[in-house]
Amino acid sequence: MPPPPEHLASRTLVYLMALHRIHQLVPQLTAPPASWPPDTPCAVIERATCPDQRIIRSSLAHVVAAVQAIGSRPPGLLVVGAACTALAHTAPHAVHEKYWSVQEGLNPADLPLSIPLPWLNSAMHDGPVTWTSSH
Repeated sequence: MPPPPEHLASRTLVYLMALHRIHQLVPQLTAPPASWPPDTPCAVIERATCPDQRIIRSSLAHVVAAVQAIGSRPPGLLVVGAACTALAHTAPHAVHEKYWSVQEGLNPADLPLSIPLPWLNSAMHDGPVTWTSSH
C-alpha cells in the first residue's frame, strides 16, 4: 500500500474497501511523514446508499476502537478530514457514544433539501453551486 499523503487542513482522503485494513491505515495516517492529527474527523460509511447504511463518525484517535466495539458491515469506506463534519447535523437520530456517533439506515427525508457547495464555485460558474435533493 502506498504511503498516505501528508496532512493538510483542506485535504480529504477516501479509502475504498477500508474496513478490513482500518487498523493498519490509521497508524500510517497519524505517524510521520503523513502526520495527520489524532483529532482529525473521520467517518466509516458502510453499505452506502443501501437501506441498512451505517455511518460511524469519530476521530482518527478512536475510529479503530469504534469499529471493533460496534462490528463492521462490509463493504465500507473510510473518509478522513474536515469534510466529515459537513453533514453531521443531518443525523438527528444518531446514537452518540463518548468518542463516536452511529447513524443507522438511509433516510432521504433526513437530508437537507439544499446544500451550498462553495468549494465548487469558480469563474466557470455564473453563481453559487448548490446540491438539491429530489424529494
